[in-house]
Amino acid sequence: MASFVSSNCLFTGLRVTFYRTTREHYGKYLRNRQVFTRSCNMQRETTTMETVYHQFQRFLKDILKASPDKYPKSYHLKQFGWNDFNKIGAIHPHYHVGYSLLAALQHSPVAADGEPDESTSYFGRCFSLNFLLAYHSTNFVSRPVRYDSYIAYLGRTSTYIGIELRDDESNLLYMTGQMQCMTIDLKEKKLVPVSLESIKKYEGKITLKEAPKRHQFIPTQFAKDNVFKWKTATQWSDVDHNGHVNQMPYMRFIYDAGSSAAVAGFLKSFHRELIHYRLKTYAVEYIKEIHQGQELKIFCWEMKDSPGTIHFEFHVEGHVVSRSHLIFDVQHLAEL
Repeated sequence: MASFVSSNCLFTGLRVTFYRTTREHYGKYLRNRQVFTRSCNMQRETTTMETVYHQFQRFLKDILKASPDKYPKSYHLKQFGWNDFNKIGAIHPHYHVGYSLLAALQHSPVAADGEPDESTSYFGRCFSLNFLLAYHSTNFVSRPVRYDSYIAYLGRTSTYIGIELRDDESNLLYMTGQMQCMTIDLKEKKLVPVSLESIKKYEGKITLKEAPKRHQFIPTQFAKDNVFKWKTATQWSDVDHNGHVNQMPYMRFIYDAGSSAAVAGFLKSFHRELIHYRLKTYAVEYIKEIHQGQELKIFCWEMKDSPGTIHFEFHVEGHVVSRSHLIFDVQHLAEL
């Protein structure tokens, strides 16, 4: 009889613990479902670009939940989902671009009353990511990480935003990045100067005293023996709320073109898809907008004096619209 009571008490304690854990997960599920439902309703009910942009900004503001007095601001990603990993178990590189962009959007301009300004938007001009050794030696399955963003420098019409990918528990640094953004008046299609209020707000908190040096992109070498040409057409899913191709598809196009070139034998240091090699640096410069349905030609080639460095140029209707380069560690292949 005594043993029965003891077992029952033990079972009751386990049941209470289980109930508390289940209740916490259920609460998180309800909150996530509310956010997802709101996003679906937003997409279904909006009809004009002005309404889409306004609700999109409010949707981001609710998700990011950034404190205006906190510096630097951070976008916290609890953990990567299975959809974030490619077929060799590594994170899709272009997803880092998207998550970094979400972190940078916390610094987008807003009106004095705190509501999103419908007439202006953030446009990226150049973007770079640097992957550290710790990134390639870490298993990110169910690992909580965060993307920290901060304003590194404020110019007259542009903002340089620093981005860091860190372990949310140990604070270990995996990746650093930088994005130059310009505020554009959507109606007038002109640059909007950085407000004096923004400059005063970040006075003493900016890490750089002068604008960073931009990457130098060399012109395309149109030699038939070492330049690979790849064609594609932009789809509806590639376009963001600004009406042009988002930053994530650029990197996806690059990996498709570069992998095709490697498999075809145009890149001497690469013999497999690019996902099998450790990426060290990604840099891109946006020159002109790319819109839905446009035919895109990508030229890629490997530098002879720099093994592992691949250059890309994007062309639309004969005009250069973007340049980029990727630097890989070609001595190490990613493990399956």
